[in-house]
Amino acid sequence: MLKSALKTTRSFVFGSQYLYSPISPLYHYGRSQDLGLQKARQSVSRRNHIRLWLAPYRFRDMDVFLGQISRDIGVAFFKNTLATHTIDPYVDSTRDGLAGDLAYSQNLSGVAYVAGSQISTEADTHYNLTPDPYYSDGYRAVFFFSEETKSLDEIDHIMWLPQWHPSLQPNVE
Repeated sequence: MLKSALKTTRSFVFGSQYLYSPISPLYHYGRSQDLGLQKARQSVSRRNHIRLWLAPYRFRDMDVFLGQISRDIGVAFFKNTLATHTIDPYVDSTRDGLAGDLAYSQNLSGVAYVAGSQISTEADTHYNLTPDPYYSDGYRAVFFFSEETKSLDEIDHIMWLPQWHPSLQPNVE
């Protein structure tokens, strides 16, 4: 643990990559993530984190994982936690970037968007626990995978009926 902390500090101070920096646990279903992955960027303070939890249910006899992704854009210091990452407030861009990365993996067979979280705008901003502001259209991505290779034009774009919210209301003058 001390060795990792020293590597993380060195990476932060000198702005270098630390490809295997640990990922902190987040909790859902009363437990830490089942899988935590990261995509290194320019430095340890700029990474993408994805965490996945195996859901207690199945869909069409397939395991279901719920996930969370964040794009770190800096470090903030707090008296209680010493330091934590600051996230990119435009969380939908991070979500859509993950969809693009998964499409190029050639195992993504379908993607859908479904209403599932609060809408957060610059006029009505929500905050995470850190508290970082975030902006979102309120949609969550749903990914379907195949064991067979899929080209980009073979990926199904599944149209699920979105939940109505004010941003979908047509402009009537």
